[in-house]
Amino acid sequence: MMQIVTDETKKELRQHGTDDFPFEYYYDVIDEYDIKYIDWHWHPEVEFVYVEDNTVLCLIDGQKITLSKNEGIFINCNTLHRYESVNGGVIPNFLFMPEFIASKETAIFKKYVDPIIHSTTPFFVIKDTETVDLMKKLKEVCVSNEETRELKIHKFSEELWESLYKNASQAFQEGKNHLSRNLAGYRTQTMMRFIHENYSKGIKLEDIAASSSVSKSEALRCFHTSLNTTPIDYLIHYRLNAAAQMLKTRNTKISTVAELTGFENISYFCRMFRRKYGLSPMQYRIKNMQ
Repeated sequence: MMQIVTDETKKELRQHGTDDFPFEYYYDVIDEYDIKYIDWHWHPEVEFVYVEDNTVLCLIDGQKITLSKNEGIFINCNTLHRYESVNGGVIPNFLFMPEFIASKETAIFKKYVDPIIHSTTPFFVIKDTETVDLMKKLKEVCVSNEETRELKIHKFSEELWESLYKNASQAFQEGKNHLSRNLAGYRTQTMMRFIHENYSKGIKLEDIAASSSVSKSEALRCFHTSLNTTPIDYLIHYRLNAAAQMLKTRNTKISTVAELTGFENISYFCRMFRRKYGLSPMQYRIKNMQ
């Protein structure tokens, strides 16, 4: 099963490409991930995605973007996002460092790359056939073994960036609330880190808010803006993920698993676990025990 591995801030730990060729192509079938969606993560690379089959929901910047077949999205550097699909969406995606287009010192980078990656806009929905067709061509090159593969990957990546610049430059220039969004993101990551370090304890909303020195209402706003959820829902989700991992790898009593992951009431734990995974904790253990 596929899995997104992140640190406590949700930064993805996998390196995309290599230091001398910072580009990577992935062919993701969302149902093949361990939790049936690609969970929250961010990375320093930009990302181009298109939907090859079915429908995909991209959660980003407090919004839920529905992408149908032959539609795509550009996701800016360092932007938290998540992918879901109710029918097994398929998403070819391309990640590369901005410097893959041109070196930072060049006029090309300063004119065409820097304004986008340092803009106030975290994403741009792609619906024009020209840009989607470029992604399809790039995919064909990525899966080929031809001698000039790297040259063609670079060529089509440049063309893809040019298409983005022509179609989206106005949107990137008109973005608003940059400082507010960045501050909300920073505060959210601080509170997420607190949750990851203390989820086994009886923490409450006021404790989560205090970890970032904000009010409860501001904590709610930050999580809604960044993750489109609440701090408590995120806490429960994180606890359930931790419990699922424990059930797969340890032969610990169910009541102990609940206690170790911060659930004070085993009936509530079992009810929430079944709601998330469609199985009781014991059924899940039997099915997934390693």
